[in-house]
Amino acid sequence: MKTVITILFICFNFSLFCQTGKVKIDIIITDTVKPYFLGIYARKEKTPTSIIHILTSGSYFMKDLTEGHYNFEFFSFESSSRRLYIDSVKVLNDSITNLKVIYPGPCRFVYGEDFKPVCPYNHSNKIVKIVYGYPSKKMMKKAKKGRIHLGGCLHYYCDPKYYCIIHKQKI
Repeated sequence: MKTVITILFICFNFSLFCQTGKVKIDIIITDTVKPYFLGIYARKEKTPTSIIHILTSGSYFMKDLTEGHYNFEFFSFESSSRRLYIDSVKVLNDSITNLKVIYPGPCRFVYGEDFKPVCPYNHSNKIVKIVYGYPSKKMMKKAKKGRIHLGGCLHYYCDPKYYCIIHKQKI
């Protein structure tokens, strides 16, 4: 009986004796429009490890990570602008690293009253408004002429409002 209990104890606690680390990720969603899927990339020296979860607020574990510094990227499959980056998270062997994430994080497309759009390449010509929603025939013509940029049917709170035609950058 003691042998059986000892074997069961070793089997259930085997993960405690491994030479890899774990990252516990506590995710808090602040967005009113919840993404259906969230992708999580952990990169160590340009080697990606990906995990995809059906998303709800809560805790997730990334297991079997070797010791080192990782960069994490959180993204929604519905919008490319909803990415969150967390750099240089140290993971140690035989330990759990806690990471608290507020997704999608602060919006980088916040505009003041007197905002004048400027491309990251320092020019303000050839910048047009981004229009969201189902496009009418008039909107399609304007988009073909380069007067507007079509942003897609869905609009989230943190989507950009301006687009540089020359460099294909959202501003």
